[in-house]
Amino acid sequence: MTHPPKFSDFSEEPKKLDGEKMSINAVINKEILITGFKVGRSKYKEDSDYITVQFILENTRHVFFTGSQIIAEQLRKYEDKIPFEATLQKINRYYTLT
Repeated sequence: MTHPPKFSDFSEEPKKLDGEKMSINAVINKEILITGFKVGRSKYKEDSDYITVQFILENTRHVFFTGSQIIAEQLRKYEDKIPFEATLQKINRYYTLT
């Protein structure tokens, strides 16, 4: 008798991003392994998105949240390269990956 397939084998449901929450400012200038991201609509700013970034730092999975359009654009552009290592930088008033 063959085993029926598992839901996770064929599901197209988006995977949940989990991990210990960290402030984006706690990650500045640290090399992290980005493992996933998700874009959502902001509850606080009308017509604005926020992004949830899942990453590994010191062998622990974390997430941070940001409204940074630069980080959102970078992650969308290089989504097919995930997972990848990056360093989060704050330059003047904006965040970027390097």
